[in-house]
Amino acid sequence: MRPAVLVPALVLVLGATAEYPAPVPQSIEQQKSSILLSLPNVLHAGSDIGCNYLFNLRNFAEPLDKLALNFTTDDNHPLFSVEKDLSQTNGENNIDCLQVPVPLNLTDHKGAKVSLGLTTSQGLFTTETKKIRLNEATPPIKLVVQDKPQYRPGDHAHFQLILLDWRLRPHRGTDQSQTVSEAWVTNSDGLRVAQWRDTPLKYGVASFNLHIAEEFVPPARKLSTTTEDGSVMSNWKIHYKTADFYHTENFHVGDVAPAPIFDIDITSPESVTSRQRTVTITVCASYKFGVPLVGAFVNAENMAPNTINVNGTWKAFEITDSRGCATLDMLISDKNRRGLSFDIPLNVTDPASGVVEQRAVTIRRGSREKVLEQAVTFWTVPANLSRTLVYRVKYADGVPATNELVEICTQAMYYPPTRSAGWTVRVPGNEWPLADFTYLLPRYELNKLSPELREELESLPLLWKVSPDSSKGTARDCTTVKTDSEGIAKLKMTEFAQRVHSVKITAKRQSDWRGQDEYLSVMTSPSSSYLALDIAQMPVKLPCHGDIRLPLLSTLPKESLVVQLQVMSRNRVVASEIAHLATDELVLHMVPEMSPKTRLLVYSQLESGEVMADTVEMDVETCFPNEVTASWTASKAEPNGAAELVVTAEPNSRCTVAVKDAGLGLRKRGRHPYELTREGALDVFRNLDHNLHPPPMDLNDRCKALEQKLFESLLRAGVNSSSLDILIKGFSNLDRYRDRKTSFRAHPHADTAEVFRWAGMVPLATGRLHFSPCVKYDFPPWSGYSRYTRSVGDYPIGYGHSGSHDQDVFLDTRQDVIHHESHTLDERGIGHVTLRLPGRATRWVATATCTHPQKGFGISEKVSIRATRLLFADMSIPHSVKTGEVLTVPVTVFNNYDSHLSVDVTLDDPSHIYHGPGSGNEEVTQHLCIASHDTGVARWKLQFPELVNSRNDSSSYISVTVTEDKTGRCGRPNTVHPSRITIEKPIVIRPDGYLREDARSHLICLDSGKYYLLCFGL
Repeated sequence: MRPAVLVPALVLVLGATAEYPAPVPQSIEQQKSSILLSLPNVLHAGSDIGCNYLFNLRNFAEPLDKLALNFTTDDNHPLFSVEKDLSQTNGENNIDCLQVPVPLNLTDHKGAKVSLGLTTSQGLFTTETKKIRLNEATPPIKLVVQDKPQYRPGDHAHFQLILLDWRLRPHRGTDQSQTVSEAWVTNSDGLRVAQWRDTPLKYGVASFNLHIAEEFVPPARKLSTTTEDGSVMSNWKIHYKTADFYHTENFHVGDVAPAPIFDIDITSPESVTSRQRTVTITVCASYKFGVPLVGAFVNAENMAPNTINVNGTWKAFEITDSRGCATLDMLISDKNRRGLSFDIPLNVTDPASGVVEQRAVTIRRGSREKVLEQAVTFWTVPANLSRTLVYRVKYADGVPATNELVEICTQAMYYPPTRSAGWTVRVPGNEWPLADFTYLLPRYELNKLSPELREELESLPLLWKVSPDSSKGTARDCTTVKTDSEGIAKLKMTEFAQRVHSVKITAKRQSDWRGQDEYLSVMTSPSSSYLALDIAQMPVKLPCHGDIRLPLLSTLPKESLVVQLQVMSRNRVVASEIAHLATDELVLHMVPEMSPKTRLLVYSQLESGEVMADTVEMDVETCFPNEVTASWTASKAEPNGAAELVVTAEPNSRCTVAVKDAGLGLRKRGRHPYELTREGALDVFRNLDHNLHPPPMDLNDRCKALEQKLFESLLRAGVNSSSLDILIKGFSNLDRYRDRKTSFRAHPHADTAEVFRWAGMVPLATGRLHFSPCVKYDFPPWSGYSRYTRSVGDYPIGYGHSGSHDQDVFLDTRQDVIHHESHTLDERGIGHVTLRLPGRATRWVATATCTHPQKGFGISEKVSIRATRLLFADMSIPHSVKTGEVLTVPVTVFNNYDSHLSVDVTLDDPSHIYHGPGSGNEEVTQHLCIASHDTGVARWKLQFPELVNSRNDSSSYISVTVTEDKTGRCGRPNTVHPSRITIEKPIVIRPDGYLREDARSHLICLDSGKYYLLCFGL
């Protein structure tokens, strides 16, 4: 048996020195033996993990020796080689794998080449040379963490630099000698205010702590950012420098306004319709210690005159009720009826302290914004097989849009039959777009060809564009599909004949006036053999772990197939599987390296050497190699009390735990650019995947080789060289195109080589993978679909680059970080963090980021704990009293514990207790038994003596102390032991006092007409 030696097409092209291609030696007849090896189109310097590059050997009866991969530069200088011993391998029908370690000292080679050679006892079998990209060692992935985006003078700032490899493991593994050679901080003037040298990287993490000086000089305006409340923030930078990179991050330093004393929660619609004339907004306010803010003034500016007019500005006005909430029912003003959205400024005023908190609500006009995208991406449709389209409809915030109607239309695009059979069959005015060489040569030249030679040459995939007519299309077939509970809409397409070269897909929501147009290429095969993943039976988003069954469709009996699966993610092959469908199913074993997005390439080689293939791209759930969890041992705690956080991860992981204010006092909504989240940590891989986008195909090499074979065969058959002129220059009825330079383009049909290309893989094979014809053009390109002329960034539906986020965004966060430290977990992978919460009541949020030398990086979900005073008291007194007046002072005690509570309420100064007629003989200390989540009230009647020889006001204080009753007067002892509470409020004693309004209403309302009441708070 003679080996089938294939001469690379590129060498043949370079040998052409005249107008006609240079003749080549007769190629050796192709035998049934075949080789197929699949490599990624990008290889990275460094050791290869796993044996994921699969190769097939078929029908080699002779003993095998070795398989060799040879890598060269673009100008054929050798770079390196990889060999595998096959002396013990059976070549009859064998599937094996190959590791390809790329030398670490290799530099980037964007135009490198690779070829495969198999040495047997009968000689050397080689494949054609393919282009491949070789990258030097991948730089580390940099995750930068800072505890907050802005700091006050005197704050302690915490920064972390995390260096990881593509698997999210520490960069350079367990090498303990790694350091950040230099790090420094510069202020807005560019002066260094702090620096560190040779900071060690422990498990890939370097930490930096900075104390910002108390002395803060506001910088020049051009070097600063001015906030909405007038604060001036200077722009600072932290710089990181290692042997591999230099990186900077921005942060802000300035005099931030103090945190508000109460929180505000706003409930408003996200959008209103164009015909809607009213809008309802509910505003709830509560003190930081958890008590509702009752009697606060809430107004909304720039609304229609449906309430009151204050200083010429119409405002909607309400007062908060006992829950601390106020509902504003407002007319939408004429000014706000224009534009895509409008803002409603809100002011909440605490009448006791005079503190005003401002918020703004943005409401969109029209329906809530929705996005239509393709949930599973693919680029080809196998002929004679039905493929399923999968779309997702979601709101702008990512929430699935259920019961949404999606209209999906398909239209088959095809060319009329190819023109052939010589000049005489040409019909003027009814040109067909494509023709083979028999249409371009005179009949007397065609008569020189033998029937066998003519049949062989007509089978060559080489056509000429002879008419500017574009593809024909069938009538559009439209179907309306409703989204399910996950916002998914699926449509099973009809089967398409092999004559169809592409399918035009138009998808739009029912409310859209136009849809998205995309094209899918229909596969072509000489034996009409096709294979496809059955998307309809697969999950729309793949899970992080477990085994996923991959159902297949095929035009051949599946029991006769041996299929191979290669999984591409993060620019690498991360997994490979082989399945004999006669006995096994094709199963994908999920690993964290497949997140957040992966491409599946499935293929099978037939006995004839032909290859069937398919590829799809799917989303994967967010997952990390080191799964980290954080949880509070209780859902709520007391201010100034202890709280415990439990962190779990891989044993002996190094974890950084951050606990900060949830930011309920934020003035602005939106993304926090400084925060590292689970989704944000994986965003870097969406940028790394650009190498998966297929590079332009090497069409000229392949197509010129076909042209050479045709010319050589015609010349040997006696065809005059002058008759070949039209084949070389192209054909046109118009003389002005005669000297136009022609070029090759791909036919819109897709073939196996195209599937590998979209999967990001380079197939090396002795058999043919290209079945789609080459087309030679001498007309301007048609305006129809051509995936080879697609501009950069023009990808299928749902496939695009996520928008980059501006890192220099100022946020008036008013956040407080109470814990930001590193901890090492024990041998069980558990860590306990006990901390004392600050004295104010708010919601605290904790996250944990962990690294492990082998398992790598992970980040937990955010978990929160509510700091609420479980025992608190409130005393209600007026601002002033008249001397001698008897005043009833109620003290309300709130028990938010889950058990009953016995307390003593003591009036600290009993000298003012009234003992006159009608007194209740109140004790200085009153005892209360309060049920769980209930209140108790203690009351005293007080009287302040007359002032002697004074006509001026006098000030005094009323002070009350609440303590735990340990005597068990309620019949059972307390199960909780709260701390002492002291309430002290001032009161003004006036000589003549004032007439106290004895009314139950908190408002004085005047009738100002039939449209509204003018109301004022007391």
